Amino acid sequence: MSTTSSSRASRLLALAFTCVALTGCTEEAGAMADKSQGNPPATATPAGLTAPTPAAPSVAPPKPVELRSVEVRRVRSDTELSRLAGERLLAGNAEPVAIEVRTAEPLGNLERTASPEIYVNGERLGDTWALGQDRLVVIVPEGDLEKLRDMNEITVAWLGAEQLTRTQKPLRLDKSLLP
Repeated sequence: MSTTSSSRASRLLALAFTCVALTGCTEEAGAMADKSQGNPPATATPAGLTAPTPAAPSVAPPKPVELRSVEVRRVRSDTELSRLAGERLLAGNAEPVAIEVRTAEPLGNLERTASPEIYVNGERLGDTWALGQDRLVVIVPEGDLEKLRDMNEITVAWLGAEQLTRTQKPLRLDKSLLP
């Protein structure tokens, strides 16, 4: 005669085994708690426990991005700028311009989630591309050129840290210098 796993004896045996296992875990945890309240373990020095780790790259605190020069150029006369502008901005007879700034110091790590952005009179007129460690360009669509004043203030700041990184000594761009 064979027994099946659904018999009463099997269920009682499983229940008893579970109770013993749970009771053992509870007593073991209680015993551990009693031991920890008695004599504290000897303190270890951190130097003895940690393996030497490679030096983490130091992150310089954010600082303002100061500018050396600003220049405005036609996009159509430059193949690199035409590629950045794309077909949409160059469609028809549109004449977008590129505002290019050179920074006083290299920008540093450009492989991060934030990016440096060019601001004209405190406003972003488009996406900024970093074309080198000290060269930034923004393509301004022809329609947005109307937003420019007779005298414009050009600054740069890293997205997400604008207050800490905005240019302290803005450059001026005279609208009459537009191509």
